[in-house]
Amino acid sequence: MPDTGSNIIIDISGNTANMATDFALSGVGMTSAHVPIQKIAFGDNTATTRVSSSDPLPITIQSYQSLTGVTGEVGITGAVAIGNVGEIANHGSTYDLIRNFIKVAGSTSGDPVGITGHIQGMTSGIPVGVTGTISIRENTEGMFVRGLSGTDGFSGTFAPIRITGGRHFSHLTDSIEVTGSVVASGGRTILSATDSIKVFGSDGEKTIKSVLYRSIDGGTAGFSGDALRVAVTNIGAGITFALNVASTHGVTNAAEPPLRIQGFTAGSGHDPVIVRGQYDGAVRVTAPSALPVSFSGDMDINDTDLINSLESSSKPLITNLSNISTNSDSIPLIRNDLSTGNFKVTVSESAQPEALVSGSRTVSTVAGQLVKNAALKSGIKVKASMDNTDSILVGGFRLANDSSAGYMLEPGDSCYLNIDNAGKIYIRSVSGSQQVYYIGS
Repeated sequence: MPDTGSNIIIDISGNTANMATDFALSGVGMTSAHVPIQKIAFGDNTATTRVSSSDPLPITIQSYQSLTGVTGEVGITGAVAIGNVGEIANHGSTYDLIRNFIKVAGSTSGDPVGITGHIQGMTSGIPVGVTGTISIRENTEGMFVRGLSGTDGFSGTFAPIRITGGRHFSHLTDSIEVTGSVVASGGRTILSATDSIKVFGSDGEKTIKSVLYRSIDGGTAGFSGDALRVAVTNIGAGITFALNVASTHGVTNAAEPPLRIQGFTAGSGHDPVIVRGQYDGAVRVTAPSALPVSFSGDMDINDTDLINSLESSSKPLITNLSNISTNSDSIPLIRNDLSTGNFKVTVSESAQPEALVSGSRTVSTVAGQLVKNAALKSGIKVKASMDNTDSILVGGFRLANDSSAGYMLEPGDSCYLNIDNAGKIYIRSVSGSQQVYYIGS
């Protein structure tokens, strides 16, 4: 049974391949046959280009004993000669070439072509300027319009005028290379009051793409993102920059071990790094367990003063101890009253703080002190602003390196802290810039 489908299945070593075809119903040699569907490419042995809308197939159009019809927009590049078909008159032993002029008619009946108004250019309606010498002669053979140089190949006279162009240049398919010196003469003078010139890049936009080349070997400049890479070399005596540096700087360590600060130890006459605390230079030192302390060598204790004070009852120390023993007889009674609840105390006056500590500040994600140094006697209250967009954290010095060491205050929340100095309180925001208020005494 014949295969009349549009495609042919080819068996290849147990596998199959699908060949695209059309099953023809008519045609010379193609009736009831598969016609392959193929993709076309053009080029040479060095490069092959697949035919597409952006890369059309190059085609040469020519006639064979008949006229060639062309439809659509046709572009012409190069020189195109326009001439009439000559007639040859037979005079026996000689032949004469009869020249006929080219007729341009406004109708099939031969009406003249009417032209009104200006002949304008392709952009902005600017009239086309004609410069130079145009030779128009009229003789018995008719009126000829010829070019300025060259011959027509018959009589040695001027050649016909050639017309080039026919379409707009496109940045997608066309390019113009200008080398050497370019001299323009004649034409029309461009005036600043009425004319303008636009220069477009290769992509059709106003931006003209350019490449920076090195004069020595032609190397191109490099880029990092949208920034141009610039290296400063051979600066000679030096180079000067103007820098804006913030007044406050911080140095942190990304991970353990802790940041190490060490003085300059090489040579002599160099001071070590001095670390002072916030309050009168004292530095708080804490440890999770008792610090080991050891002594080496001998330790002498001068006990002469102790021995002299204990020699007899006439010494001041013995006298004072006797007075303490005599005057402390009532202590057991006071202790008994305290344990049984019989001891009563009347408070006549309580000393109050004499000053307030209050204010507000903006909090960032970097922890800092609530205030630099503010002594307190009755503690302080800290409140997060109602207008905050995120929470803030309140804590001690650990908050500077550990966000989990803080007490969270949501917008509008507050807390009271009973502490002797507001400088021991550290605050930071969870995100962004937030506002915090405080008041204490």
